Amino acid sequence: MSTSLDKGYRAAIRTWLEKDHQPILGEGRALILEAIEKTGSISAAAKMLGMPYRYVWRKLAKIEEVLGQPVVMTRRSGVRGGGAELTHVGKHCSANIRSQRILPSGY
Repeated sequence: MSTSLDKGYRAAIRTWLEKDHQPILGEGRALILEAIEKTGSISAAAKMLGMPYRYVWRKLAKIEEVLGQPVVMTRRSGVRGGGAELTHVGKHCSANIRSQRILPSGY
C-alpha cells in the first residue's frame, strides 16, 4: 500500500569532520581536495567541479583556518609551471572522509 508520504522521501546520511564543533570537511570540501589531488591544480580542480576558483580558494582557506595547518601546498608558475598538491594533513583529511562514505565517490 502506498501513501503520499512514500513519494519523494529517501534516507540520507551526511558525514563530516569537525574540530571543536566547527565543521572542517564535508562531502563538498572533500570533493575539492580530491579534485586537487587528481588535477594538481586549484584552478583545474575548480573547473572540473564547475565551481568558481574564488569559491574553491575560500573553502580551502576555511579548512586551513579551522585546522590551523595547510591542506594544500601551491607553487607559482615557473620552469615547471604552477600547481598544487595536498599536504600530509590534506591527504589525511581526504582519506578520513573517504573512508566514511557508504557509497563510492561519484554516486
